[in-house]
Amino acid sequence: MDFQKITSRIWFMKGDAERGWPNITAILGDDKTLVVDAGACPEHAGLIQKALEKMGRKADYLVLSHWHWDCSFGLCAWDKVESMAQEKTVAFLEEQKEFDWNDDALYWRMEQGVESEYNARMMKKEYPDLSKVNVVLPKRYYVEAEDIDLGGVTCQVRHLPSDHALDHSVIYVPEEKFLFLGDCLNENIYCESWHYTHGRLALLINSLRGFDTDLALESRGEEALGRVEFIDLLWQLQTVNDTVKRAVEEGLTDKLESLLAEAFERPLVESDEELMRACLYGYFQ
Repeated sequence: MDFQKITSRIWFMKGDAERGWPNITAILGDDKTLVVDAGACPEHAGLIQKALEKMGRKADYLVLSHWHWDCSFGLCAWDKVESMAQEKTVAFLEEQKEFDWNDDALYWRMEQGVESEYNARMMKKEYPDLSKVNVVLPKRYYVEAEDIDLGGVTCQVRHLPSDHALDHSVIYVPEEKFLFLGDCLNENIYCESWHYTHGRLALLINSLRGFDTDLALESRGEEALGRVEFIDLLWQLQTVNDTVKRAVEEGLTDKLESLLAEAFERPLVESDEELMRACLYGYFQ
């Protein structure tokens, strides 16, 4: 596994959907290198480090985008790096660190809603022996924002709560007009039906529009989005979110699909319908 070039400063390593591994981003300064997310396990972290070495680099800073296992459980392999995370991320990981890591305990947490069924299934796939899980805390935390000068390029780390994770942060590189989105545009998966809540999604979209973005990358994206693609993605999310709100408040949920097709000026596709259901379910949360 190697890093792929987005710009001369921004590189990413593609994740592995079968193992639940997310994309990993490396931001290269003249003096320092920053890596976003630690990987899902020590093996993942090791592959990231070897790929950096092939580029003649090593990580100086590591930022966790949020607390979920696929982004944080590899942190135990980054002991020589200055790692950091939002304060809520640290609190979530402190809780995880105190958990019993065995099959019965994981199943109980899943039954109680402490762990999502999806995450539990993927964790068990990655860690057949759950006693191998080693939760490590970042070396320091920030509250709402952190600016990191890498030499010739700056990383602006910003806490943007989302339905997917209340502790979520994005990373913006103004010199490259690059925005790492992580999983912030994903649904809440700690529930029976994955969903968005109207108010939180609306606030998130407005916040993301505040960045002057030419390139954006999600943790599960196949490639970086250009400016037009990114603007269109936010517009689609807002259109579904607002159309669901209107349909519910005006008693038009039976006509929701036709209202949405009218707003999009095209027939709906499966992804539109999935997003519609996620917003509709979340409207009542």
